[in-house]
Amino acid sequence: MNVPPREPLFTSLVNVLCEHKHVIEAEELYFKRRDFPVYIETHNMILRGYTKLGWWRKCREFWTLLSSRGSVDGHDRSIRFFREMIDNGCRPNVATYNNILK
Repeated sequence: MNVPPREPLFTSLVNVLCEHKHVIEAEELYFKRRDFPVYIETHNMILRGYTKLGWWRKCREFWTLLSSRGSVDGHDRSIRFFREMIDNGCRPNVATYNNILK
């Protein structure tokens, strides 16, 4: 993880909440903390939590929220490639989603 040494407790808390299916609480905590910089790893923890719950709509909402804040610009190429795969009849699998989330 690329998280500075002063942030590991907060990041660990978000991770534990997501692992134990308290993703909404993790997301609320994450966005309440204004001094916490944007880390893609933390976004991935929250997205992974929603996927564990099978809440695909929440995944989409969270991604849209991050996108509107400019937090996912580096993933535009991955998303374009992902959509192109689907348009060409390739069925995504776990490896596909893991690579997009990285």
